[in-house]
Parts: sequence; C-alpha cells; structure tokens
Amino acid sequence: IVVEGGYKLATISWTAPRGDQIPDYVIVTINDAKGAIVKSIMVTANKATADVRLDATADTYTAELSFYDSATTTRGPRAKRVQFTTNGVPSKDKKNCIYDPFELKMKKGAKPGQADKYQLGIVGDYPTTIRAKQTMKLTFNIVSETATTLMVNLLAKGDFTWVGGKVVPVPAGTDGLMTVLFTVEGEIMDKEEYYVDALLLKDPKDYKSSFVADSVSKIFGVVKPATFPTATSLFNSLVQDSVNRIFNAADSPSVPSSASAASAAAAAAAAAAGSGSAAAAEAAADTPDGPAAKTPEAVPLAATVVEKVLDPATGEVIED
Repeated sequence: IVVEGGYKLATISWTAPRGDQIPDYVIVTINDAKGAIVKSIMVTANKATADVRLDATADTYTAELSFYDSATTTRGPRAKRVQFTTNGVPSKDKKNCIYDPFELKMKKGAKPGQADKYQLGIVGDYPTTIRAKQTMKLTFNIVSETATTLMVNLLAKGDFTWVGGKVVPVPAGTDGLMTVLFTVEGEIMDKEEYYVDALLLKDPKDYKSSFVADSVSKIFGVVKPATFPTATSLFNSLVQDSVNRIFNAADSPSVPSSASAASAAAAAAAAAAGSGSAAAAEAAADTPDGPAAKTPEAVPLAATVVEKVLDPATGEVIED
C-alpha cells in the first residue's frame, strides 16, 4: 500500500487482485491522529488507486484498506495502517475549481505554437464502475483559443468497442470547466475494463484533427448489482431466526400445548423488542398448563420491529 498526501487530498495505491475468485471492491478508511474515522469509501479493487479528499490541511492521518467480496458479502482482514501527512498549501500544479482543488495534469497541444492555446484535462471524480443505461458525468478543464469540438468516447480497453459518448461544441476563448453527461448505450461486460478518451477537435468529423487529447482508465463493467449487508437485513435475519426457533419448539414434545407455544412466541418477541428483561420474558411465558419450554438466550438488540407473530395452532395474530 502506498499513500501520498497532497493538499486536502490523499492518493492511495495498492496491488490489484489477480485470479478467478477475487474480491471486487476495496474499502479505504482514513483515520485521524487519534484513531477516529475521518472518511471511508468503497472503490473497485481492480482500479488499484483512489483519491480521497480531506477537509484539514497539514495534518497527519493513517490509511487502512481491506478487500470486500460482494458475492459473499465478506470483508477481508484489515491491512496494516499506513501513516501520511497532507500539505498545508497547494502545489504549483493545483488549481481551485468550483468545488474543490484537484491535481490538474493538463494536456497541451503538441504542435508548435499551440501548447498554451489548446489544453484539455479530465478533472475531479469520475465513475469507476459502469452499468448499462447508466448516466456518466465527467468534468473537463478546457482552454481553446478558437471554436472547437470536444469528442468524448467510452471504449472497451480490450477491443475498443464503443459503448457511449458525446460530441459537444466548445466556444472560442473557452478557459475553464465544462461538464458533460451522456448515457451508456452499448452492451456492458461484467468486470471488463473500459476507458474514456477525450479529444479537442478542429473538425468534428475528423478525429485526426485533434489539437489535444486526454483519457482516464480503470473503469470496470458491472452486470450484476453488488449486494452489501445492511443493519436492517442483519437485524431482520436475527428476529426471523428467533421466531423460527420458537415455532420449531412448539412442534416438539417439550411444549405441553399450543397455548404454551403461543405464549413463548409472544415472550420471545417482547424480549427481542426490548420490552423487558430475560427474566420478565420467561415469566410471561408461563401458562395454566405449566411453564413453557425455555427458549434460547435472546440476542440483545438496540431496536426491533416485529410485524406479525401467528399462533401455530390457530393461525391467529397474537403479536402485532
């Protein structure tokens, strides 16, 4: 892991995973000097690099990385933290954009006398994953002395298949930012790499008339949406598992009657909802037929919503 601190910016690089069964994302966590989390982002693992904007200047941080596999919703072990320090002032290559400073690597016209007249740079954040019908948003910094045309193409890196893009006129005397939006139109292949190629053209019908060009890569296709664990889904699985175990216990000989099973289910729901202690829930489970079978120890939860609990014998709602 390599981390470079800039002005309100951290650039993190890592070795991209290889092989067939590989994690598809990397979770990047930035901590301050006291260990508190400042920012956490998730990026495509194959991209092998990420830029993280930070609020403070001339401060010390640590970066911590871990892989994440969306197919199995498994997060790998955290790598050893890497310490870095951000800069207090912008470098000479910095330029204040409308929302934040970015490291600008402007491409200049290669022909004699055109270096300062025609410049082009893709700046800011851009999507690192793409799906069919997705809207792409790109920001360009453009210098154009005369009226020109900006041609933007989204291409497959392997065979240069065109999957989206746009042609935009650039007025004479342009010197600033331009935002371009277009829709991904072609077929996207899962985990295939794509790149954006941008040209500043003299003649919009002739790509060879380009004054200057810029490109960004490490954009990967996604066919199946990633699945991420949420607090709600984890909580619901816990509640459902508890209710299922209660109903399974109701079918066993250890439960003397359906009334006992219903009371036990209601007690378990009350305990999971935080309405009382485990002892209170156990007491509530007693019935005229005798104490109900003890349920497994309840998992403490901060908040619970139980929609409906049914009596396994009658099918009536006994807890809503």
